[in-house]
Amino acid sequence: MMRIRLILTGCVIGWSAGLKAQVLPSATTWGGPRTYTTEIAPPTHIRFAPDGPSEEGGWLRLDGGRLLLRPIDWPETDPGSTCALRLQLQSAGDPWDKSGTVFALRAEDGPAFLAAAREEPEAGPVPIPIELLRFITPFGVGHFNDRPKVDSIRPVYVPQWAEEVVWQADITHLQQWLGSSGWLGVYLDTWSAAGQTFQLTHHATAPAYPLSDPNTVPAIGVLPLALTTKLLPGTSDATFFPDRPLEVSFDVPEGVAESALFATVTGHGGHAGGDEFSPQEHVVNLDGVILERWTPWRDDCAGFRRFNPASGVWSVPYPSNPPGAEERIASSDLSRSNWCPGSHVAPRILELGALTPGRHTLTWAIPTAQRATEDAFNFWNIGLYWVYR
Repeated sequence: MMRIRLILTGCVIGWSAGLKAQVLPSATTWGGPRTYTTEIAPPTHIRFAPDGPSEEGGWLRLDGGRLLLRPIDWPETDPGSTCALRLQLQSAGDPWDKSGTVFALRAEDGPAFLAAAREEPEAGPVPIPIELLRFITPFGVGHFNDRPKVDSIRPVYVPQWAEEVVWQADITHLQQWLGSSGWLGVYLDTWSAAGQTFQLTHHATAPAYPLSDPNTVPAIGVLPLALTTKLLPGTSDATFFPDRPLEVSFDVPEGVAESALFATVTGHGGHAGGDEFSPQEHVVNLDGVILERWTPWRDDCAGFRRFNPASGVWSVPYPSNPPGAEERIASSDLSRSNWCPGSHVAPRILELGALTPGRHTLTWAIPTAQRATEDAFNFWNIGLYWVYR
């Protein structure tokens, strides 16, 4: 007991003698894992600017300014680190909910993708990017907060409108595929000249203690399979599902111990009765065998209300109260096909196990998908890639 008392006394004397406490970096615990943050894109304005390709702030601005592309050197990380990509976004005057994505290409694929984005006549085959983070912009986050009309429609359960929205995606399994350098892209399906402002940071959390043998980190392979999002000028949205499934073939090398399919899926357009606002079953088939039947649907969109100050609001009859009672509902509250205004769209992971070597064929079908028309433009953004070790 006396020994303990002396140690504690020594600590008190030490601090009182003017020693300064060390201020640890954020997201760090003493003796535990340490997180290192690297800015990979400072605050950047993305908007519709139809004047043509240009260069601004280190980005190549393509497809009317809606596509940003640039080479990137990825941060160095310790073996065994977990990594994440964080995106902060604020409206710069665009009031609408729009689909966006942060994607990557390997160093050798960037020039071919850039040539296609510039619509060069001899661009050749277009490489498939991998989505790092798909997001849906909310209705005017940050920009419209102080409008008198907006404040009048703020629900009682929202104490104040959010100034920005922040999303984070785990990219640990992609670190080896990304390599030390490559190409980074950001796409936003906006037609607003006001647009949005975003910032990107890379977060690497090192192991609590260095690995005794860094070679114990397993080798992970990644194979891009498909991305139907309309990233490039001259391409079309994926409206073909009423007529046929998405079909891709890929080759499995020798020695695959386990593997998984990463699928990021969102349905868009179609107005009130279209695929965006009605549940649609998806059927995933590998080599003639159904892997999964899945209905991508989110009914929790009201939980993102604080990010949507510019959303339209109207009154509807309250279902359980006496006749005449009404409740206000916002457009951002409505359920949608796997996305909500202001949400990050996490990939669905299908475990495939140890596939046999050779060629395999994957089909992704939406049997009751509705046809795109001038008045109801139904389409699906589907991103697929295969991960194995």
